[in-house]
Amino acid sequence: MAEHKKTAKKPAALPAGRQGPKAKAPAHHKKSKEELKGKEPKTKELIKAEELKAREHRAEERKTEEHKVHEHKEAHGHRAEAPKVFAAPRPRSKPAPPRGEKYYGTGRRKEATAKVWLTPGSGKMSLNGKTLKEYFCGRRRLEFVISRPLAATQSEGKFDVHAELLGGGIPAQADAVRLGIARALTALNPAFKTVLKREGLMTRDPRVKERKKYGLKRARRAFQYTKR
Repeated sequence: MAEHKKTAKKPAALPAGRQGPKAKAPAHHKKSKEELKGKEPKTKELIKAEELKAREHRAEERKTEEHKVHEHKEAHGHRAEAPKVFAAPRPRSKPAPPRGEKYYGTGRRKEATAKVWLTPGSGKMSLNGKTLKEYFCGRRRLEFVISRPLAATQSEGKFDVHAELLGGGIPAQADAVRLGIARALTALNPAFKTVLKREGLMTRDPRVKERKKYGLKRARRAFQYTKR
C-alpha cells in the first residue's frame, strides 16, 4: 500500500494592499530612545537634577531682565514712586451735652434710646448734631410727636432741646425723644407731671417685636402645612 505523506497547508496569500497585521515584538525586545541613540537611560535623580538646573536658569534670566529694566529707568530719570499713605478716617465724635443749667431725661421705645437735655433758650432742637427737619426729613407727624410735651406744658420757645439718639428706627427714636423731653420737664418742674400724665406722655410704651420661636417661621406664623 502506498504511504500518503502529510503535507502542511500553506496559508492563502492575501491580495495586494490587504496584508495582515504585523506581529508585535515581545516586551523584552523594546528599546528606549536613549538605547536607540546609544546613550544610557536617565534615572529619576538625573531628571530631577536637570529640572532644578532649568528652573535656576529661568530665575537668573528673570533677574537679569529686571536689572536691565531698572538700569534703563535710572538712566532716563525714572524714579520709583513712594507708596501713598492715606490717613485713617477719624471716628465720629459724639455731640457734647450743653453746659450750664440743664435738665436731663432718658426716653426709650422698642430698641431706640434717647438721652435728652433741656436748657433755657429759644426753642432750638439738636438731634445728633442735626436740626429737627434735617434729622426727620420733614416728616410732620414725627415733628408733632416730639413737640407734644412742650405744647402740653406751654413751654414752646422757652427751652432748647439737645438729644443723643441711639438704635432703633426713626419713628421709635421720635417716641423716645418725646418721653425724654417729658421726663426732663418733670425734673425741671414736678408740677408738670400731672399735666403730662393726663395726656399719656409719661408712659413708656412697652410694646416690642415678639421674638421668633423655634419650629415656626416667625413669632407665631407657622410654615405652610401640606397633607401629602
